[in-house]
Amino acid sequence: MAAEAALAAALAAGCFLNTLPATELVFDDLKAISENPDVTGASASSLLHNDFWGHPLRSAGTHGSYRPLTTLTFRWNFQLHGHEPFGYHLVNLVLHTLASALWAVFLRSIVPNAPRARAAAAALFAVLPVHCDAVASVVGRAELL
Repeated sequence: MAAEAALAAALAAGCFLNTLPATELVFDDLKAISENPDVTGASASSLLHNDFWGHPLRSAGTHGSYRPLTTLTFRWNFQLHGHEPFGYHLVNLVLHTLASALWAVFLRSIVPNAPRARAAAAALFAVLPVHCDAVASVVGRAELL
């Protein structure tokens, strides 16, 4: 079991390691981080009353997406790294690596007598292209959590 989880984690990390040298926040990352008062400095209690983008949930212009845990992790990243993208991408990479390892562990409980199938399923999950947007874009963290 540990070997399958380690394999999945190593494949996940290796596959998405190329996201770390990013030099700037781009696209939705700018709006979710740099332009979001919940991330850059509003009181922490505002996380409970605002949408993912920092707009009050009861306002007419709200997106309606409520993800306070994701926004809280962005806030912690901002306190540590400011506008530098490395830390944000590192957290996303670690989350995907952990999810891949946990998937391998979970597979053991549902397919206990097929170690090769488990290893293949865990490896496939770790490197599936469908995870690219979630890992490579900072705002994709909402899917990783």
